[in-house]
Amino acid sequence: MRKIILSFTVLLGLFALNGCASQNETKRYSRTTLSAGFDTAITLHAYCESQSEFDEYFALAEKTFLHYNRLFDNYHTYEGVNNVKTINDHAGKEAISVDAELFDLIVLAKEYARLSDQRFDISYGAVLSLWHDAREAALADPENAQLPDQEELETARAYTGFAYVELEESSHQVYLNDPHASLDLGGIAKGYAAQKCAEALKEAGLKSGIVDAGGNVKLIGTKPEGDWNVGIQIPDPAAQSSTSLLQVALPKETSLVTSGDYQRYFEVDGIRYHHIIDPATAMPATYARSVTVICEDSTIADILSTTLFTMSYEEGLALIENLKAQGIQAEAIWVYDDTCKAPSEADRKKSGDYEIIATSQIQKQITYQ
Repeated sequence: MRKIILSFTVLLGLFALNGCASQNETKRYSRTTLSAGFDTAITLHAYCESQSEFDEYFALAEKTFLHYNRLFDNYHTYEGVNNVKTINDHAGKEAISVDAELFDLIVLAKEYARLSDQRFDISYGAVLSLWHDAREAALADPENAQLPDQEELETARAYTGFAYVELEESSHQVYLNDPHASLDLGGIAKGYAAQKCAEALKEAGLKSGIVDAGGNVKLIGTKPEGDWNVGIQIPDPAAQSSTSLLQVALPKETSLVTSGDYQRYFEVDGIRYHHIIDPATAMPATYARSVTVICEDSTIADILSTTLFTMSYEEGLALIENLKAQGIQAEAIWVYDDTCKAPSEADRKKSGDYEIIATSQIQKQITYQ
């Protein structure tokens, strides 16, 4: 899990949850915490019959996110928990037995590394660590900001790939077979936690609500009145969270995750370097300003938004079509501007200074601002 810089502007804009009461006499409650892990704001919007009922759901949401934060953390050690940091700390030394959920998530990540031709790669931890350290140093001392050393990046790239990750299913053991290898679940962890949180809330009785983990959004049930209307934010660090580029109407439970270049970044010589690194270059991806993925499962949405952001539009569309052929349904929305130009052959829509491309199945559900 990558350590990130907190921002009060979430990747997905504010939700249109208008109306306080439904025909079933429920009321909309909302609360945000900065103390549930993942170094981001966690928000729960829920339709409940009372404040006390909502408070119970919110406590469950916090507990769930804290649990997965400990499990997926690659920066901190927790007593009694074998997490990602434990695996990395024992690279080249010994295999580590981990929780079944962590093991299964690594197995899933390996499958999507294969499906994406290694464009989604949790074994890229050594490279991501160099970018993390450069960003932390730049934010602490902007005048002396520097990029990671190119030679060090190339050396780190040599220790990426699942050839360095050995998995033993029967014992849930994970072994990094070289001391230079490292895992990072930053492109999947929040989506998985949001999915599991929504499942826990539904099991506890919640019928309608939204889990928002810093822009990793999972809708629960149906909205008491009408569709869920989700705003996708303008990809501009100066934009307020209420400023939407477009809105997507969603009648039923689903997930939305956006990856963009405008929140976690640092500058060197006036050039902005964001946190989503293209495995093909070991540099920040430059294909689009943001990519939003909409699909049923939040874990898959998180994987695909990161993956598509590190691909051209043509490559991303081909991946989505390939996944659909295998029964994995996902839709995507790409955002471009003059700095990241949209492909001329695609059907584009204008929204202010931006151009939008969306997969065909989601186009009719979009309202442009």
